[in-house]
Amino acid sequence: MPFARWKNFNECSMEMQKLGHNEESANAICASIEDRAKKGMLYKADDTALHILSKADDEMLVVAGNASWDIVDPQNDQLTVQAQVKALERFFALPPEYQSVTVNHKEFKLGQPTLSYVDSKGEKHYSHVHEKGTYFITEIRNDSLATTQHYREQVRKGNMTGYSVTALPLPNQYETVKGENGQNIRKIYDMEYHAITLCEKGVTKPVNQRSNDVKVISKTDGVPKTDAQRAMTHYNLSSEAWNKLTEEQKRKLIDELPAAGTRIRQGNTDVTKATKRETSQQSDRTKSALSATAILAKHGFVNANSDIAKKQAIEKAFKDAQK
Repeated sequence: MPFARWKNFNECSMEMQKLGHNEESANAICASIEDRAKKGMLYKADDTALHILSKADDEMLVVAGNASWDIVDPQNDQLTVQAQVKALERFFALPPEYQSVTVNHKEFKLGQPTLSYVDSKGEKHYSHVHEKGTYFITEIRNDSLATTQHYREQVRKGNMTGYSVTALPLPNQYETVKGENGQNIRKIYDMEYHAITLCEKGVTKPVNQRSNDVKVISKTDGVPKTDAQRAMTHYNLSSEAWNKLTEEQKRKLIDELPAAGTRIRQGNTDVTKATKRETSQQSDRTKSALSATAILAKHGFVNANSDIAKKQAIEKAFKDAQK
């Protein structure tokens, strides 16, 4: 049965799975949209906010909000949902180091995009293209650089006003049409995201009117996370993928977590620093578990975001480490 912009529920679910979500997450996203459709509450012009999603750990700062919207922007460009779907799929298929979330359209990489996040209330959030736009989740980086800490403070204060995308329309994938007021509009049907940036209040402003505010979704709520919860968040694993790991694998991943509330210092062997780990040439590989992202890159899974691929990569890494 048709709903929102899909012919049926399965078409919606397959689109979300192609983006990288597992079947459970894909169905949850589509069920939420289908429920809005049944209630006549499809997104039109309601929530424009960027939300802080992350939990009580001080080192974890996660924001989310609309990065694109299918409307005519002040530059007379219209990024159709069709174009957004293709662009977001390409973006998440890139190796992590090329998934650039910057600040104020500068080269400084402020965060890492993530497909999903579970907040302190247990509510699940997913990066995806809904009926009219792109909902996008970013984990803000945390290290000893003064620039990093400055922007983290701006995020906490609510001074990030929204997302802005740097998108390149692909050849012959757009057309010029007449708008309601007779102006020429470039309607884009396929494109690539070169970068997604967070805009700081008073410095830059999102071009798209529907991306003009952001909120942190990780406010401290006094509810501490268990080691398992921290590991699932850190490695971007669902509870389903986590439960399929052996106890030994879980313990190794937990042992490599940075201490809660601490910054990543130079020389730290934090699991997210795959490059430093590869150059360290440690003799005993079993003492250092690789992050899901690093494992994917190491074993050729750079274009796979599914929990199954991550699980397979993790298991292969541990087997290789023990040879």
